Amino acid sequence: MHKINFWTFYSKSYDALLNFSPYKKHLNNLISNMKYVPNGLYLDAGCGSGNLLLYSDKDKNIIGIDGSPDMLRLAAKKRADVNLFLSDLNKKLIFKDSAFNGIFSNNVIAFVDEPIFVIKEFYRVLKNGGKICLATQKESFNLLKLIIEHIKDSKIIDTLKTLIPLLILGIMNLKMLNDAKKKKSHYFSKDILLDLFKQAGFKNIFIESSYADQDWLVLAEK
Repeated sequence: MHKINFWTFYSKSYDALLNFSPYKKHLNNLISNMKYVPNGLYLDAGCGSGNLLLYSDKDKNIIGIDGSPDMLRLAAKKRADVNLFLSDLNKKLIFKDSAFNGIFSNNVIAFVDEPIFVIKEFYRVLKNGGKICLATQKESFNLLKLIIEHIKDSKIIDTLKTLIPLLILGIMNLKMLNDAKKKKSHYFSKDILLDLFKQAGFKNIFIESSYADQDWLVLAEK
């Protein structure tokens, strides 16, 4: 699948985001909005290089899945205690019904073949009362606004250190936007996201802005 090759290349610069102020605030926003229960089991769907896993509390039982072996190798270096599985989100998830108390998914569903299929799978593997915290890029996604937000929060020297990796990521994001225009990936309006989650069966759906106003953050329950 051509997207795996893309993510192999993307993984080489992806962790530059760990020094990126809007990204760090975004990860904390995702994690802080989860509903945690004692001895709960949580899924990071499309865990990438493990950045959200890295920010998560070590006492939380989390499983990570991703379609890129290169990303999973990076994730394993960050959280050796987490079970990681190679899994294509375009196919039925490898987990039984009602397996998880919560699901995280950060900037993933824009790049799957059929978003509604994936969201329905998330619903299937959630326990009743379980919560999903899902982020995805807005239709109006603008990397420049993210960089401006980073500059506001950071020292000049810190900005310079991340400039080249961020430029590489910017080029990759331009490719993603171009793919969206060719219908190879998906950027969503708030109304479309709301409709997709309702179709999947979710309730108590709340959608707000995150990531310097460049992402939608969807909070919903089964």
